[in-house]
Amino acid sequence: MVSRPSSYPFPPSQLRIVVFDTVINRMRASISRSSTEVGGKLLGRLVQQERTSLIRIESYVDSGPAASRSATHLYPDSEYQDSVFRLIEHFDPSIEHFGSWHSHHPNGLKELSSGDISGYTSSINDPRYRMPYFLAILVTGVNKGQLDLKFYLFSKAQLGFQAIPEPNVDIVHQEHAAEVVLQATESASDKVQIKSQNFHSSVRLREEPAVAELRHNKRSVLSFNFQMDAHKPHWGWGMAYKRPQSDDNEEKRPSRNSEPLTSAFSAQSLPTLQLIRAEDNRWFKAQGFVALRTLRDSQTGMLSWRWEAITRDGKFTLRYQHLPLYGTTRDLEATLEIHSAERLVAQRTIKLDESRFSAISSVLHNWGVM
Repeated sequence: MVSRPSSYPFPPSQLRIVVFDTVINRMRASISRSSTEVGGKLLGRLVQQERTSLIRIESYVDSGPAASRSATHLYPDSEYQDSVFRLIEHFDPSIEHFGSWHSHHPNGLKELSSGDISGYTSSINDPRYRMPYFLAILVTGVNKGQLDLKFYLFSKAQLGFQAIPEPNVDIVHQEHAAEVVLQATESASDKVQIKSQNFHSSVRLREEPAVAELRHNKRSVLSFNFQMDAHKPHWGWGMAYKRPQSDDNEEKRPSRNSEPLTSAFSAQSLPTLQLIRAEDNRWFKAQGFVALRTLRDSQTGMLSWRWEAITRDGKFTLRYQHLPLYGTTRDLEATLEIHSAERLVAQRTIKLDESRFSAISSVLHNWGVM
């Protein structure tokens, strides 16, 4: 039996959905080149305001090269999606998986199917899903170049789901800093479309210049090379696609595009603070701190790193935190705190410039906690 939309857990006036127009444009392009269901994993943020909850959808990860699809079903390549999400999260630690979108344009269904509802209910109740809400966007068709969209909200604390009224949804002219990268992965995975039991997609990060790869039979199929320049805040991306080769004992399966594909991308400038946070995130992960966690306050957007240190003087908890994600570099600062038994024993203000890692290391060494 198919569940029906229930009443809101809060008045509709207290919920707003904002979708970047680049998301809609990429959805439209994906649908235009496919006679099967298409979709992707939504990326966004939850902004809790005084009287409203704002869900901001900024981009999405496509369904992937090993997705199973037809006119009536879509089973995404979850390993690929998780890998690409981790890549984007590496540079934007506050981004979240915030649901999924898919199309019913080839089959004419105007509502979520029972399979859709069952799958989304499982997703929102999965302990690994971090957000309190799961947003489902359904494209039921295309009318004169415009998408017919429906929005549904699943909540951890609620049975069923809610249909979101159209006035509660705004499409805004905005673009996530990594949109060009996500466009590139979608374009490449659409061309690969490998159907093989021995295909596994993954993204691996290495030292600068970093390399992200999708692999088939332990061979690189799709790779990204990128560098981040703190003085010129941008990502420089290069992408190369190689037709996958088959082992001698494996049935050869040609890809949909037999020619090598090479392309280069220059992403839009990232906010400098976002770059600083990405650099800090890499630095902290490289230090091998005990019980390191990256946390984001859902109310303020405050990003912080917390870890532990055990010395002969006892156990200490350390916290390093930034201001909210977006802003300028003028007078930007972070705080470094050392706590013992929940008591603050040291605090240092760290300027967010090139000297910050030396300053952090100096404080930690002086206290014997590094």
